[in-house]
Amino acid sequence: MLIPKIESYYKYPLFTYDFGSYFSSESSIHGYIHIPKNASTYTKNIFRSGLNFKTVKNYYVSPAEGTLLVIVRDPVERWVSGISEYFWSQHLSIDIDNKTLLKFITERIVFDEHTEPQVNFLSGLDTDQLTFIRLDNKFKSNLEHFISEILKMKNWRWKLGQNEPNTILDLSPNISSAHDIKSRNVDILKNYLETNISIKEHIKNYYSKDYELFENINYYGK
Repeated sequence: MLIPKIESYYKYPLFTYDFGSYFSSESSIHGYIHIPKNASTYTKNIFRSGLNFKTVKNYYVSPAEGTLLVIVRDPVERWVSGISEYFWSQHLSIDIDNKTLLKFITERIVFDEHTEPQVNFLSGLDTDQLTFIRLDNKFKSNLEHFISEILKMKNWRWKLGQNEPNTILDLSPNISSAHDIKSRNVDILKNYLETNISIKEHIKNYYSKDYELFENINYYGK
């Protein structure tokens, strides 16, 4: 399935990687495409520190010879997490538990890269070029299996040659529940959507291309 290519996009000020970017290394034919709010901090930590995937390439200029790994997430679940992230990082003093503000948020929908449609990070690619792992309760085990069996890296948990040889890699995921305000925002947004089904459907319709991808691809480990 070919993912339509976007011809122009907004460059978010704090987002350091252009659309089309992926992490790789000079010794690997594979790569990892970073999509914000899809366990991206956690996965980048593994690929950059554990696997030495520190080279940023662009698949329009340097297509990967092997597979590109993509983590995908339920679009509305990701949107809720992304909005929570945005207000926590950019407007910490604003309480979103306000009907007028929630109406504005759900009408605007996209605020930064954390709420940008997932398909835009895969613009112009064929799904046959990609390996997808779903962000769910099997995500960590599927990712570890992929690294071991597809990338053929058995000792990726150990950061070699740094301050202390054989220091274990820190695999602490970045999750909303780690921050009280983020967690509260998530609860507020979830409750608002569950009690306003038409608004939830509006958001789902906005992310229709994400849902088309999410529901029709084959997942690694499934």
